[in-house]
Amino acid sequence: MHDLIANREILVVGGSSGMGLATARQCLAQNGRVKIVGRNRDRLDSAIAYLGGPDERIVSIQADASTEEGRAKIFAGVRSIDHMVVTSANLSYKPLAQFDLNSVRLALASKIEAPFFLSQSAAPMLAKDGSITFVSGIAAYRPIPGGSITATVNGALEAMVRALCQELAPVRVNAVSPGWIDTPIWSTIISDDQKAAAHAAMAERIPARRIGQAEDVAAAIVSIMENPHISGTVLHVDGGQQLV
Repeated sequence: MHDLIANREILVVGGSSGMGLATARQCLAQNGRVKIVGRNRDRLDSAIAYLGGPDERIVSIQADASTEEGRAKIFAGVRSIDHMVVTSANLSYKPLAQFDLNSVRLALASKIEAPFFLSQSAAPMLAKDGSITFVSGIAAYRPIPGGSITATVNGALEAMVRALCQELAPVRVNAVSPGWIDTPIWSTIISDDQKAAAHAAMAERIPARRIGQAEDVAAAIVSIMENPHISGTVLHVDGGQQLV
């Protein structure tokens, strides 16, 4: 099969931590050239050090992809892209009655506006055998109380995949839908003690009998990049969580 990662240009938006950072690491392991985008300079610097940089194969861009100015900054120095991965999100978990307009707008900006307009900007630069991969999530299928806005934007993002894969063809557009993954976002939702108990309980329920890791999702993203016949698809990496 044609090597679609080695010596290719890969843009990972949300690449300073979690699933994005794991994706960047796996792409570098296959000799890809990676640009990681994040909002926080300290996290970006830590990510670059973790990835073994800085060097010519690893570049960081500090920008907020949910803003027009941030997206302009991301693409200011980019001339060509083989693959774009968008993992960034700014989501809130709370009862419906507690949501305000700002919380909803942040979710929409990070999970709908950012992927949409990033795709618009990237499209003229993308290689014909390249790809765009978004990250949606189990909330679109198995929402929990307090996760209404997360369920909404994840479902909408998957609809975007089906539309863009046709409009941007032959560039491939897909999404990966994780289940519960042990990433830093959990610290913004519940305490560490609560997280450990919740993860243990979920691991007992799902067929895989384990909570997912960022590397599991990254492997799925990389597999989509490598396969030239996957487009318009949502790849579930949830350990069978949809079934319980």
